[in-house]
Amino acid sequence: MSASQTSLGPNVMGELCQAWSWIFNEELDDAKALLAALPKAFEATGDELCSTAETYRQAEEGNRAAIQGVDR
Repeated sequence: MSASQTSLGPNVMGELCQAWSWIFNEELDDAKALLAALPKAFEATGDELCSTAETYRQAEEGNRAAIQGVDR
């Protein structure tokens, strides 16, 4: 008898669905944890970008002041 002709009872289907739900619930929980971490990751990245931009701005101002002090 092939699997396409075998009838699975409600208990078997319930157990299969329960096993799959555990797998999917674990993946769903992992995805939720990643999504929850996104705001902090964006904040940290944004803070680093702002800090880097400020460093470049200060270096540019220092270079500009040094060049203006040079006799032409």
